[in-house]
Amino acid sequence: GSAYNITVTATNALGSSDPSSPVAFTPAGTPFAPVADYAIAGDASATVGFSPPPPQSNGVPGNNGSPIQQYVVTASQGNVSVTVPAQSPEPAFYSAVVSPLSVGTYFFIVTAVNAIGVGAPSGPSPQITITGTPTLPTTVTATASNQSVCVSWSAPSNDNGASITGYTVQLTGGKSPMQSFVLAGTTSTCVTQLTNGVLYTAS
Repeated sequence: GSAYNITVTATNALGSSDPSSPVAFTPAGTPFAPVADYAIAGDASATVGFSPPPPQSNGVPGNNGSPIQQYVVTASQGNVSVTVPAQSPEPAFYSAVVSPLSVGTYFFIVTAVNAIGVGAPSGPSPQITITGTPTLPTTVTATASNQSVCVSWSAPSNDNGASITGYTVQLTGGKSPMQSFVLAGTTSTCVTQLTNGVLYTAS
């Protein structure tokens, strides 16, 4: 912001006094809105990139006359936010990791804070979707026959936002563990070439 000096004079019927000693001041307000540039989904988290408030068309700096002290990045749900200290000189871009986030769809809002207060919020970032690993399969059964076993199970009750792509059936026992991969949509498989009389565990 621009610096100003102010003086005061007293006036009576005979004229005006000399001016007082000048007092300097700089008008300032809360910051203008930052720009939420991108969001990248992670493991129960998101990396949000943003840039400082740009200068205004009338030449007023983005900090509105008072240096920015910090930024606050807030998720659209879950009451989750993170504070990012401002740097001096300010970089062109900042990034912040927001966590923990539950499974769901999010966007993010960024605000800048200076000595005057909290500034205008950014527009929403691009949306992202947080996913997680599925819950476990249930009702696993194993039916043994000559040198083989057929295993069946029920699909998980929740895929946590990401479609199940397949299942891995592991047998322990015998000389070494054995695995069988089954594509999604199938909830049973048979494993052969087992040794009769050996106890195996399917999982």
